[in-house]
Amino acid sequence: MIVWIVVGIAVVAVGLWAFWPRRRGIVDGQVQSVRSRTQGDVENYDNPFGPAGPL
Repeated sequence: MIVWIVVGIAVVAVGLWAFWPRRRGIVDGQVQSVRSRTQGDVENYDNPFGPAGPL
């Protein structure tokens, strides 16, 4: 009985570890950096008053 409890806990732990959302370190940082730069470029071009804003 104790063996099945330990096996069950191990299976649940492995399942949680496998499906738990986590960041990917450098790759996520690079993607976030590119998104931020792209968003900044788009905002400057979409602004009818230019990058400085309205006068």
